[in-house]
Amino acid sequence: MNLSRKIWKCFGAIILVGTVTFTSCKDKIEDPFNATVDVFVQRVKTETSDKLAVSLYTFSNRELKTVKATAPGQGAKVYDLAATDGNKQMFSYLPVTADYVNDMPSNGTYSFEVTASDNSKLTITDLLGTQSLAAINLKTAAFADGKLKTTWDALSGSENYTVKLFSADGSTLFYVGPALLSTILEFSFNNSTQGWLSGKSPVVGTDYLVQVLGVKFEDGVTVDKGYHIQFVSLASKIIKWQ
Repeated sequence: MNLSRKIWKCFGAIILVGTVTFTSCKDKIEDPFNATVDVFVQRVKTETSDKLAVSLYTFSNRELKTVKATAPGQGAKVYDLAATDGNKQMFSYLPVTADYVNDMPSNGTYSFEVTASDNSKLTITDLLGTQSLAAINLKTAAFADGKLKTTWDALSGSENYTVKLFSADGSTLFYVGPALLSTILEFSFNNSTQGWLSGKSPVVGTDYLVQVLGVKFEDGVTVDKGYHIQFVSLASKIIKWQ
């Protein structure tokens, strides 16, 4: 599996931890069925390419049966979302390699048909704007003073940055750093830094995939920004843990 496929395979997890704050809860039939949807563009830079694709999410207060999202325009693509990591209250469409293109995906209103496990239905829309980010440049990722230090160039328009660590094949998320201010262009962590997922710890001499991402939220959003992402730009690098 080449590096670009590793990045695409593991991209979905970056939104589930760190950027979006979502509290899973048991179904409460007495509560009205509601859901929040989000569609955004993600840009993935590798050593050989710079591609874009749409990612879609639905978050609900009940377990979901199906979610379909239709892109804007005549003859538009229909996306079938699926439970994310077994969480039936969070459905997503995570792009595969074939979804990535050179140009900005279709902007406009995406319509989500959301069906709960009890067959309750909602139709919700989300507007994908035209705002974008350039490809983020991950400058260095190397150990210094006992910590993995990652640096990157400033990305115009990015509102925050996050650093994450995955297994080398991109299948397992190990670490999620805090949301960093747009003025911060480096981050260091080790095995005692807060942010490791439960039961996860690095092994000396093992390869891992470190990612840095810049996030732009939808215009005009001041609260619950994690549910209103417009664009994400990320780059990755394989490192060996020391």
